[in-house]
Amino acid sequence: MTEAASGRSTESVPSAGLWLATLQRLAGRAAHEVKNSLNGVAVNLEVVRSRAARPGAAADAVARFAESAGEQFDRLSSQTEALLWLAREPREPCDVALVAASLHALLGSVMLAGRGEPVLSLEPAGDSAPTAVPGETVRLVLGEVVLAAIEQGLPVRVRVDAGGDGARVFVCGAAPTMSLPALPPAVETFAQEGGVGVERNGAMLTLTFAAARR
Repeated sequence: MTEAASGRSTESVPSAGLWLATLQRLAGRAAHEVKNSLNGVAVNLEVVRSRAARPGAAADAVARFAESAGEQFDRLSSQTEALLWLAREPREPCDVALVAASLHALLGSVMLAGRGEPVLSLEPAGDSAPTAVPGETVRLVLGEVVLAAIEQGLPVRVRVDAGGDGARVFVCGAAPTMSLPALPPAVETFAQEGGVGVERNGAMLTLTFAAARR
C-alpha cells in the first residue's frame, strides 16, 4: 500500500516507527495491570455466584463482592478503552490533554514496589489542549515520559495546560528534590526537531507543543 493510499504523509513515517516501539512497551507494562483488573472481576463474580447459589442467601452476603467486581470492571473498561484509543491512528489536531488522560487510565494504577504509591499522578485538565504537532509525536513523547518514570521507579505528577501559544505539559517529581526520569536521547532529539519544546528547570520538566492552526 502506498503512503497516499494509506492516508499517511511522508513526514509521519519516522514518528510512526518510533511510536510503534513505544506502544509495544506501553502494552507490555499495561498487561499486568489489565490482568489484575480482569482477575479481580473474575474472583469477585465467582464469590457472588457461589454465595448466591446457597439456599436462603441474603443480599448483604454478596453485596460488597458485587460492588468490588463493578469497580474492577470499570477500571478494566477504562484500561481497555485507553489501549485501543492509543493503538488507533490519531485524529488531527491532536488533543494533548486526551493523550495524557489515556496514558493515566492505562498505567495510573502502576504502584512503586514497596511504597504503595502510584508512579503516575495526573492533575485534571480543565480544557482540551489541541496542538499542531502530529498525534504520533505527542503520544511518543508523553508515552516515553511515563515509561521512564515506571522503569526508573520515580513517581511523577503531570499537569496539562492549554494556551493560545500552545499546550504545555508540566512534569515534576512527587517530592521537590526528586530528580526527573530522563527521556531516551533519540526521543528527546526527535521531539525537539519536531517542534516540541523540552525545558528542564530544577525538578520540573516542561514540554511545549505548538498551538493547533485555526
